[in-house]
Amino acid sequence: MSRGNGSTVLTGPEEEVLHAERDRYIHSVLPAAFQALSPRDLTLLKLHHVDGARQKDIADLHGVHPSRVSRKLDRIYRTVRKRATELLVKQHGLKTKEAREFMTRVTQHWSGEIDDLIGGEL
Repeated sequence: MSRGNGSTVLTGPEEEVLHAERDRYIHSVLPAAFQALSPRDLTLLKLHHVDGARQKDIADLHGVHPSRVSRKLDRIYRTVRKRATELLVKQHGLKTKEAREFMTRVTQHWSGEIDDLIGGEL
């Protein structure tokens, strides 16, 4: 289906194939992206996402302000997103812009991805 601006919108089976391919690519690079994190960063993610600790609880545990925990989590997410994007480009030949778009879709559902990857064995 054409949008009228020269771009094409995929629908039906074509879109499903594209989504399945994107998911395969992303799931092939996310473990390596998370493994590149420090043990401390992985522990923070596990506390927050797997164990369900609130940022305030984590902050109290470490004697820091909750905003510091929030900023640290944001930095961790950016690091994973950047590393995964680099791997998508290197391993799957995606263009950087396309890899970033893939990762944008994934980061809308971080919790499930993080739970799956760090809740079990990396």
